[in-house]
Amino acid sequence: LPKHHLAIAGQKTMIQQTLERLEGEVPFENILIVTIGEQVEMTREQLPELPPENIIAEPEGRNTAACVGLGASVVAVRGDDPMMLVVTADHVIQPKKAFWKDIRVAEELAEDGETLVIFGIKPTWGNPGFGYILRGEAAGDGCYQVGKFEEKPAPEIAEQWATSGNYYWNSGMFVWKTSTILNELEQHSPDIFAPIDEIRQSVGTPQELETINRIYPNIPRQPIDKAVMEKAANVKVVEATFEWDDVGSWKALPNHHAVDSAGNTALGELLPIDSEGCIVAAEPGHLVAAVGVSDLIIVQTKDATLVCRKDDAERVKQVVEALEASGKKEFL
Repeated sequence: LPKHHLAIAGQKTMIQQTLERLEGEVPFENILIVTIGEQVEMTREQLPELPPENIIAEPEGRNTAACVGLGASVVAVRGDDPMMLVVTADHVIQPKKAFWKDIRVAEELAEDGETLVIFGIKPTWGNPGFGYILRGEAAGDGCYQVGKFEEKPAPEIAEQWATSGNYYWNSGMFVWKTSTILNELEQHSPDIFAPIDEIRQSVGTPQELETINRIYPNIPRQPIDKAVMEKAANVKVVEATFEWDDVGSWKALPNHHAVDSAGNTALGELLPIDSEGCIVAAEPGHLVAAVGVSDLIIVQTKDATLVCRKDDAERVKQVVEALEASGKKEFL
Protein backbone atom coordinates (compact mmCIF):
# COMPACT_ATOMS: atom_id res chain seq x y z
CA LEU A 1 0.00 0.00 0.00
CA PRO A 2 1.14 3.59 -0.55
CA LYS A 3 2.53 5.23 2.57
CA HIS A 4 -0.41 7.60 3.01
CA HIS A 5 -2.85 4.67 3.14
CA LEU A 6 -0.98 3.02 6.02
CA ALA A 7 -1.42 3.59 9.76
CA ILE A 8 2.28 4.26 10.29
CA ALA A 9 2.06 6.92 13.00
CA GLY A 10 -1.12 6.22 14.94
CA GLN A 11 -4.34 4.25 14.71
CA LYS A 12 -5.55 6.01 11.57
CA THR A 13 -3.92 6.11 8.16
CA MET A 14 -1.81 9.12 7.29
CA ILE A 15 -4.33 10.46 4.80
CA GLN A 16 -7.07 10.16 7.44
CA GLN A 17 -4.89 12.12 9.85
CA THR A 18 -4.35 14.74 7.15
CA LEU A 19 -8.12 15.18 6.80
CA GLU A 20 -8.47 15.47 10.60
CA ARG A 21 -5.86 18.23 10.50
CA LEU A 22 -8.04 20.20 8.08
CA GLU A 23 -11.39 19.41 9.70
CA GLY A 24 -13.02 22.39 11.39
CA GLU A 25 -10.91 24.87 9.42
CA VAL A 26 -11.81 23.92 5.84
CA PRO A 27 -15.32 22.69 4.91
CA PHE A 28 -15.27 19.15 3.53
CA GLU A 29 -16.73 20.39 0.24
CA ASN A 30 -13.65 22.61 -0.19
CA ILE A 31 -11.10 19.82 0.30
CA LEU A 32 -9.85 18.31 -2.94
CA ILE A 33 -7.56 15.32 -3.32
CA VAL A 34 -5.58 14.71 -6.48
CA THR A 35 -4.35 11.13 -6.65
CA ILE A 36 -3.44 8.44 -9.13
CA GLY A 37 -6.46 6.73 -10.66
CA GLU A 38 -5.97 3.30 -9.09
CA GLN A 39 -6.03 4.86 -5.60
CA VAL A 40 -9.33 6.72 -6.01
CA GLU A 41 -11.60 4.00 -4.63
CA MET A 42 -9.25 3.30 -1.72
CA THR A 43 -9.20 7.01 -0.93
CA ARG A 44 -13.00 7.25 -1.03
CA GLU A 45 -13.25 4.28 1.34
CA GLN A 46 -10.85 5.84 3.83
CA LEU A 47 -12.37 9.34 3.56
CA PRO A 48 -16.15 8.86 3.28
CA GLU A 49 -16.69 12.39 4.63
CA LEU A 50 -15.54 13.94 1.34
CA PRO A 51 -17.84 14.36 -1.64
CA PRO A 52 -16.85 11.64 -4.15
CA GLU A 53 -16.33 14.22 -6.88
CA ASN A 54 -13.66 15.94 -4.75
CA ILE A 55 -11.27 13.02 -5.25
CA ILE A 56 -9.75 13.75 -8.64
CA ALA A 57 -8.05 10.99 -10.60
CA GLU A 58 -4.75 11.44 -12.41
CA PRO A 59 -4.58 9.03 -15.37
CA GLU A 60 -0.91 8.65 -14.44
CA GLY A 61 1.51 10.43 -12.14
CA ARG A 62 3.19 13.44 -13.77
CA ASN A 63 4.97 14.88 -10.70
CA THR A 64 3.84 17.76 -8.52
CA ALA A 65 3.66 20.63 -11.04
CA ALA A 66 0.97 18.83 -13.04
CA CYS A 67 -0.74 17.69 -9.82
CA VAL A 68 -0.86 21.22 -8.38
CA GLY A 69 -1.97 22.61 -11.74
CA LEU A 70 -4.80 20.10 -12.02
CA GLY A 71 -6.01 20.95 -8.52
CA ALA A 72 -5.77 24.67 -9.20
CA SER A 73 -7.73 24.34 -12.46
CA VAL A 74 -10.63 22.74 -10.57
CA VAL A 75 -10.47 25.30 -7.76
CA ALA A 76 -10.40 28.16 -10.29
CA VAL A 77 -13.72 27.04 -11.75
CA ARG A 78 -15.43 26.26 -8.45
CA GLY A 79 -14.46 29.39 -6.52
CA ASP A 80 -13.91 33.12 -6.94
CA ASP A 81 -10.09 33.11 -6.82
CA PRO A 82 -9.89 31.52 -3.37
CA MET A 83 -6.80 30.99 -1.28
CA MET A 84 -5.24 27.55 -1.77
CA LEU A 85 -3.47 25.49 0.88
CA VAL A 86 -1.48 22.64 -0.65
CA VAL A 87 -0.53 19.85 1.74
CA THR A 88 0.74 16.34 1.22
CA ALA A 89 -1.10 13.29 2.52
CA ASP A 90 1.81 11.53 4.22
CA HIS A 91 3.27 13.90 6.79
CA VAL A 92 3.10 13.76 10.58
CA ILE A 93 2.26 17.24 11.88
CA GLN A 94 1.42 18.35 15.40
CA PRO A 95 -0.02 20.17 17.17
CA LYS A 96 -2.91 21.22 14.97
CA LYS A 97 -3.17 24.61 16.66
CA ALA A 98 0.40 25.57 15.72
CA PHE A 99 -0.12 24.27 12.20
CA TRP A 100 -3.09 26.57 11.66
CA LYS A 101 -1.38 29.51 13.32
CA ASP A 102 1.36 29.27 10.69
CA ILE A 103 -1.18 28.87 7.90
CA ARG A 104 -2.87 32.13 8.94
CA VAL A 105 0.50 33.89 8.73
CA ALA A 106 1.01 32.47 5.25
CA GLU A 107 -2.49 33.57 4.20
CA GLU A 108 -1.72 37.16 5.12
CA LEU A 109 1.45 37.07 3.04
CA ALA A 110 -0.31 35.56 0.02
CA GLU A 111 -3.31 37.88 0.15
CA ASP A 112 -1.60 40.41 -2.12
CA GLY A 113 -2.08 38.06 -5.07
CA GLU A 114 1.62 38.19 -5.92
CA THR A 115 3.29 36.12 -3.23
CA LEU A 116 3.86 32.36 -3.13
CA VAL A 117 4.42 30.98 0.38
CA ILE A 118 6.16 27.79 1.44
CA PHE A 119 6.61 26.35 4.93
CA GLY A 120 10.19 25.72 6.05
CA ILE A 121 11.08 23.17 8.72
CA LYS A 122 13.99 23.85 11.06
CA PRO A 123 16.41 20.94 10.50
CA THR A 124 17.06 18.61 13.40
CA TRP A 125 19.89 16.88 11.55
CA GLY A 126 21.64 16.97 8.19
CA ASN A 127 19.24 14.79 6.25
CA PRO A 128 20.64 14.34 2.70
CA GLY A 129 17.29 13.03 1.46
CA PHE A 130 15.49 16.39 1.76
CA GLY A 131 15.50 19.52 -0.33
CA TYR A 132 16.60 22.69 1.50
CA ILE A 133 15.58 26.35 1.46
CA LEU A 134 18.12 29.12 2.06
CA ARG A 135 16.35 32.00 3.75
CA GLY A 136 16.96 35.60 2.70
CA GLU A 137 15.90 38.90 4.24
CA ALA A 138 13.32 38.96 7.01
CA ALA A 139 9.76 39.62 5.82
CA GLY A 140 8.02 39.66 9.19
CA ASP A 141 8.00 37.67 12.40
CA GLY A 142 9.14 34.16 11.44
CA CYS A 143 8.88 34.96 7.72
CA TYR A 144 11.66 35.44 5.17
CA GLN A 145 12.22 35.96 1.51
CA VAL A 146 13.46 32.76 -0.08
CA GLY A 147 17.09 33.14 -1.06
CA LYS A 148 17.46 29.86 -2.92
CA PHE A 149 16.04 26.38 -3.25
CA GLU A 150 18.67 23.66 -2.94
CA GLU A 151 18.51 20.09 -4.19
CA LYS A 152 19.26 17.08 -2.00
CA PRO A 153 22.84 17.66 -0.87
CA ALA A 154 25.74 15.38 -0.07
CA PRO A 155 25.68 14.25 3.61
CA GLU A 156 28.52 16.54 4.69
CA ILE A 157 26.88 19.56 3.02
CA ALA A 158 23.53 18.68 4.58
CA GLU A 159 25.15 18.67 8.01
CA GLN A 160 26.65 22.11 7.41
CA TRP A 161 23.30 23.51 6.31
CA ALA A 162 21.45 21.94 9.22
CA THR A 163 23.71 23.62 11.77
CA SER A 164 24.06 26.98 10.02
CA GLY A 165 20.69 28.38 11.13
CA ASN A 166 20.07 29.77 7.63
CA TYR A 167 18.48 26.75 6.00
CA TYR A 168 15.15 24.98 6.28
CA TRP A 169 13.96 21.62 5.12
CA ASN A 170 11.57 22.02 2.20
CA SER A 171 8.19 20.84 3.50
CA GLY A 172 6.50 20.73 0.08
CA MET A 173 3.48 22.58 1.52
CA PHE A 174 2.29 25.88 0.06
CA VAL A 175 -0.19 28.75 0.35
CA TRP A 176 -1.17 31.04 -2.55
CA LYS A 177 -4.11 32.59 -4.35
CA THR A 178 -5.41 30.35 -7.12
CA SER A 179 -4.85 33.02 -9.77
CA THR A 180 -1.30 33.57 -8.52
CA ILE A 181 -0.12 29.99 -9.00
CA LEU A 182 -1.80 29.73 -12.40
CA ASN A 183 -0.25 33.02 -13.54
CA GLU A 184 3.18 31.94 -12.33
CA LEU A 185 2.78 28.57 -14.03
CA GLU A 186 1.87 30.34 -17.28
CA GLN A 187 4.86 32.67 -17.02
CA HIS A 188 7.54 30.17 -16.05
CA SER A 189 6.32 26.84 -17.46
CA PRO A 190 3.99 27.49 -20.38
CA ASP A 191 4.40 23.91 -21.61
CA ILE A 192 2.73 22.76 -18.39
CA PHE A 193 0.25 25.62 -18.17
CA ALA A 194 -1.19 25.20 -21.68
CA PRO A 195 -2.60 21.68 -21.14
CA ILE A 196 -3.67 22.58 -17.61
CA ASP A 197 -5.59 25.57 -18.98
CA GLU A 198 -7.30 23.34 -21.54
CA ILE A 199 -8.35 21.05 -18.71
CA ARG A 200 -9.59 24.08 -16.75
CA GLN A 201 -11.90 25.04 -19.60
CA SER A 202 -13.49 21.58 -19.47
CA VAL A 203 -14.04 21.46 -15.68
CA GLY A 204 -17.71 21.10 -14.86
CA THR A 205 -18.64 20.07 -18.39
CA PRO A 206 -19.48 16.59 -19.74
CA GLN A 207 -16.05 16.62 -21.42
CA GLU A 208 -14.07 17.01 -18.18
CA LEU A 209 -13.08 13.37 -17.63
CA GLU A 210 -12.31 12.74 -21.31
CA THR A 211 -10.19 15.90 -21.46
CA ILE A 212 -8.18 14.98 -18.37
CA ASN A 213 -7.59 11.42 -19.59
CA ARG A 214 -6.51 12.66 -23.03
CA ILE A 215 -4.32 15.59 -22.06
CA TYR A 216 -2.89 14.90 -18.63
CA PRO A 217 -0.57 11.97 -19.56
CA ASN A 218 1.31 14.28 -21.96
CA ILE A 219 2.05 17.05 -19.45
CA PRO A 220 5.82 17.34 -18.85
CA ARG A 221 6.98 15.73 -15.60
CA GLN A 222 8.36 18.41 -13.30
CA PRO A 223 8.23 19.14 -9.58
CA ILE A 224 6.48 22.37 -8.71
CA ASP A 225 9.74 23.66 -7.22
CA LYS A 226 11.47 23.42 -10.61
CA ALA A 227 8.50 24.54 -12.67
CA VAL A 228 7.61 27.61 -10.59
CA MET A 229 9.11 28.15 -7.15
CA GLU A 230 12.77 28.41 -8.19
CA LYS A 231 11.85 30.89 -10.95
CA ALA A 232 9.24 33.10 -9.27
CA ALA A 233 10.30 36.54 -8.04
CA ASN A 234 8.24 36.78 -4.85
CA VAL A 235 8.50 33.63 -2.76
CA LYS A 236 8.42 33.75 1.02
CA VAL A 237 9.06 31.04 3.60
CA VAL A 238 7.24 30.77 6.92
CA GLU A 239 9.31 29.10 9.62
CA ALA A 240 7.14 26.28 10.94
CA THR A 241 6.35 26.32 14.65
CA PHE A 242 4.74 22.86 14.44
CA GLU A 243 6.50 19.51 14.67
CA TRP A 244 6.92 17.79 11.31
CA ASP A 245 8.05 14.43 10.00
CA ASP A 246 7.53 13.10 6.50
CA VAL A 247 8.20 9.51 7.67
CA GLY A 248 10.44 9.26 4.64
CA SER A 249 11.80 5.81 5.39
CA TRP A 250 11.39 2.90 7.79
CA LYS A 251 14.02 4.55 10.00
CA ALA A 252 11.38 7.09 11.07
CA LEU A 253 9.17 4.51 12.83
CA PRO A 254 10.90 4.79 16.24
CA ASN A 255 9.87 8.45 16.28
CA HIS A 256 6.22 7.40 16.44
CA HIS A 257 6.15 4.00 18.16
CA ALA A 258 7.41 2.40 21.35
CA VAL A 259 11.07 1.44 21.60
CA ASP A 260 12.05 -1.42 23.92
CA SER A 261 15.03 -1.46 26.30
CA ALA A 262 17.28 -2.80 23.53
CA GLY A 263 16.26 -0.11 21.08
CA ASN A 264 13.95 -2.31 18.98
CA THR A 265 10.73 -0.99 17.44
CA ALA A 266 8.06 -3.40 16.24
CA LEU A 267 4.78 -3.10 14.36
CA GLY A 268 3.54 -6.62 14.92
CA GLU A 269 4.97 -9.56 16.85
CA LEU A 270 8.73 -9.46 17.46
CA LEU A 271 10.74 -11.96 19.49
CA PRO A 272 14.19 -10.38 19.95
CA ILE A 273 16.97 -12.59 21.32
CA ASP A 274 20.28 -10.81 21.81
CA SER A 275 19.15 -8.31 19.20
CA GLU A 276 19.16 -4.54 19.39
CA GLY A 277 18.30 -1.45 17.39
CA CYS A 278 16.06 -3.30 14.94
CA ILE A 279 12.93 -2.01 13.22
CA VAL A 280 10.37 -4.69 12.41
CA ALA A 281 7.00 -4.49 10.65
CA ALA A 282 4.95 -7.64 10.15
CA GLU A 283 1.40 -8.61 9.27
CA PRO A 284 -0.99 -9.62 12.08
CA GLY A 285 -0.50 -13.21 13.15
CA HIS A 286 3.07 -13.38 11.86
CA LEU A 287 5.96 -13.64 14.33
CA VAL A 288 9.42 -12.29 13.51
CA ALA A 289 12.21 -13.84 15.61
CA ALA A 290 15.42 -11.82 15.48
CA VAL A 291 18.44 -13.65 16.91
CA GLY A 292 21.83 -12.07 17.46
CA VAL A 293 21.34 -9.19 15.03
CA SER A 294 21.48 -5.43 15.32
CA ASP A 295 20.42 -2.34 13.39
CA LEU A 296 18.32 -4.23 10.86
CA ILE A 297 15.07 -3.31 9.16
CA ILE A 298 12.80 -6.32 8.64
CA VAL A 299 9.49 -5.86 6.84
CA GLN A 300 7.20 -8.84 6.19
CA THR A 301 4.14 -8.81 3.93
CA LYS A 302 2.10 -11.64 2.45
CA ASP A 303 4.21 -11.90 -0.70
CA ALA A 304 7.58 -10.31 0.08
CA THR A 305 10.09 -9.76 2.86
CA LEU A 306 12.61 -6.95 3.10
CA VAL A 307 15.81 -7.19 5.16
CA CYS A 308 18.38 -4.41 5.15
CA ARG A 309 20.63 -2.50 7.49
CA LYS A 310 19.20 0.75 8.83
CA ASP A 311 21.98 2.70 7.12
CA ASP A 312 20.71 1.35 3.79
CA ALA A 313 17.08 2.34 4.32
CA GLU A 314 17.15 4.81 1.43
CA ARG A 315 18.22 2.02 -0.94
CA VAL A 316 14.76 0.45 -0.83
CA LYS A 317 14.16 2.49 -3.99
CA GLN A 318 16.70 0.22 -5.70
CA VAL A 319 14.53 -2.76 -4.85
CA VAL A 320 11.58 -1.11 -6.59
CA GLU A 321 13.72 -0.30 -9.62
CA ALA A 322 15.09 -3.85 -9.80
CA LEU A 323 11.62 -5.39 -9.60
CA GLU A 324 10.35 -3.10 -12.33
CA ALA A 325 13.35 -3.86 -14.54
CA SER A 326 12.91 -7.61 -14.11
CA GLY A 327 9.19 -7.52 -14.82
CA LYS A 328 8.25 -8.66 -11.31
CA LYS A 329 5.80 -5.86 -10.64
CA GLU A 330 3.45 -8.26 -8.82
CA PHE A 331 5.74 -7.87 -5.78
CA LEU A 332 5.52 -4.08 -5.69
